[in-house]
Amino acid sequence: MGIYQGLDNGLRKCKVLLDSSVLLQVYDGVDVISLINDELGDCEYYVLDCILTELSGIAGRSYGFRGRAATLALEYIRMYNVGVISISSHPKCSGDESIVNFLISREDLRKEFIVATNDDGLKKELLRLGIKVVTWWASKFKYVLLYP
Repeated sequence: MGIYQGLDNGLRKCKVLLDSSVLLQVYDGVDVISLINDELGDCEYYVLDCILTELSGIAGRSYGFRGRAATLALEYIRMYNVGVISISSHPKCSGDESIVNFLISREDLRKEFIVATNDDGLKKELLRLGIKVVTWWASKFKYVLLYP
């Protein structure tokens, strides 16, 4: 059925914050949004502006696999009209650090967002903070939801 949060007047879609590690999977033929929807139901998708900066930097300076993967990830974000959340962060701030800082600074959003990441360190930190995580299960070729 999917993960939904109740409102006074009904139900609304879950919100998924995408990390660069998940977006780079698009290069491997993984339709991230469709597969996460299979696990969670129809969701709204967001990315922090810092993640876009990180992907743009990789795309602009890497000519191999990582550069092509980052370019494809940026096109995928545009194709699916993923929402961009602007945050005030240092331009050299890492994507992982931005996600953690964003959710720590906005306690009201911790329960509202599910973070999609494949980064083990980030997963552990988010779960420790009580934030739900959706991550790739390679042997099953699907995403799974982890609860804190």
